[in-house]
Amino acid sequence: MHELTSILSSWSQCEARGGSGVLATVVDVRGSAYRHPGARMLLTSDGSRVGSISGGCLENDVATKSWWWTGGGKAVVRVYDTTSDDEAVWEFGLGCNGVVRVLLERLDTAASKALIAFLNLCRVERKYGVVATVIGSPSPDAAQIGDRWFLEPDGGTAGSITDMMVRDWTEAEADAALLSRRSRLLTIPHSLGPVEVFVEVVAPPVNLILFGAGPDAVPVVRLAKEIGWHVTVADARPSYAQSRRFPEADRVVLTQSDRPLGDIDIETDSVAVVMNHNFAADRNVLTGLLAFNLPYIGVLGPLARTERILSDLNIRQFPNRLHAPVGLDIGGDTPELIALSILAEIQTALSGRSARMLRTVALESRTSVEPSDRIPLCA
Repeated sequence: MHELTSILSSWSQCEARGGSGVLATVVDVRGSAYRHPGARMLLTSDGSRVGSISGGCLENDVATKSWWWTGGGKAVVRVYDTTSDDEAVWEFGLGCNGVVRVLLERLDTAASKALIAFLNLCRVERKYGVVATVIGSPSPDAAQIGDRWFLEPDGGTAGSITDMMVRDWTEAEADAALLSRRSRLLTIPHSLGPVEVFVEVVAPPVNLILFGAGPDAVPVVRLAKEIGWHVTVADARPSYAQSRRFPEADRVVLTQSDRPLGDIDIETDSVAVVMNHNFAADRNVLTGLLAFNLPYIGVLGPLARTERILSDLNIRQFPNRLHAPVGLDIGGDTPELIALSILAEIQTALSGRSARMLRTVALESRTSVEPSDRIPLCA
């Protein structure tokens, strides 16, 4: 979401100056590629670029030709086949051994303006949404490339897909994608020929809540904001819970010992880390947090200490969503490396990954992993 926020901000500034832009979006990957479907890059008329669609392989070619490709105002899909032995592959510096399809569209059309408004809505409200985009069609009578259907954060729907068969299939798949929180490529059978639709789940920033505003919380906040997360810091100590100590944080909250969660809006998708360095304070916070079905709760400190807290709370079975000691074993003990290990474990837990070395995963998955889930291998 950090990349998307930068793209939306840059486009807003460009549009205010009367500039124009092209948005490039990865909509399909077969084989191996550096970026996954949903990756975006903004090209503006003043020559700037924001975001990326590859590891640097495709950007120059897209920047050079996208204005010409979209000159008629219609969205187009370009295919980059990095598995080919063609000289162009080596000219572009490609070597990812995959096929990447990129949707290109001018940002001054009604369709693209609707997309920008939808992405802004998801970002501002910090809620999930789904945008389904037609990326392949046998005829304009079925659908046109760039036609869209939106499943908005409040559950409402809207869009420009008019064919009832295509719309019904798309709506059903959008609901399923939102439920599973996974984007997908949909091929819809049609009397005129198959229609391809990229169903993309637009996720809000990770909502991280830190309970404990000690010195070791500072690098956690800084690194979390660097990767685009929404961060709240809470502490019952007035000298610690100060905005000047955490200038990057979205919010700093002074709690009370009898209200350890304060007035923080704890949403279902929130993640929390408890690091007060005070047994009673950590116990009070954990008591409140365990009442919510959060996907991740981390507790700083030895395992025996957390087990004692659970014993005090009469909880005999260690909850799977509770991570203590917090963090991955990456071999570091400085505040910055501890912060890195904490954020890495949160990301691992949220994505359902194993936190193994990519080399090991790639070697094991050569023949067993579906194309859309392959690990990026290019540098």
